[in-house]
Amino acid sequence: KRILFMSRIHPVKGLIELVSAWALVRQSGWTVVIAGPDEGGYEAVVKAHIRHHCLEGDFLFAGLVAGEAKEQLFADCDFFILPSHSENFGMVVAEALARSLPVITTTATPWQLLHTRGCGWWVSPDVDGLALALNQALKMSKPELNQMGDRGRELVSQEFAWEKIGKMALAALGWALNKSAPVPQFINVGESP
Repeated sequence: KRILFMSRIHPVKGLIELVSAWALVRQSGWTVVIAGPDEGGYEAVVKAHIRHHCLEGDFLFAGLVAGEAKEQLFADCDFFILPSHSENFGMVVAEALARSLPVITTTATPWQLLHTRGCGWWVSPDVDGLALALNQALKMSKPELNQMGDRGRELVSQEFAWEKIGKMALAALGWALNKSAPVPQFINVGESP
């Protein structure tokens, strides 16, 4: 039973909050895998926080992964978590969804669709929000998690397929070249400051 975090190990990614939330909801038999490059020595800070909570046996640091190793990590995990304080998109969320993994991420990311489409949790970027989502995910059966994962894969194939992105890009370009054309629905032309 594994939970996967895959991103750079940096303060903005919310790893301290993840460790604190895990300390509240911890269940034996689960491992939290942290995969990604250490930035500025922050991995040592995270490991110290893990030691402070006496959770050394619950966390595994995989380092930077790519290729087959990355695919294997996704395949070996039950769900994905990105407890970030700030993301402009969070490509790794789309990657996890495309691999049929339910996702926990925060309202500091643009992934409200996780909640509305029933393929994950979109919670406040604090210990309480993460603990709530983790607790709910840990209580789910494998078939329930698989159903959420299937909905996530469907979401990615519908919303982020190249054909749809290409059509949106063409519509945006057409509007940019002809301002008298109707504004595409996905473009926000709100007031400038």
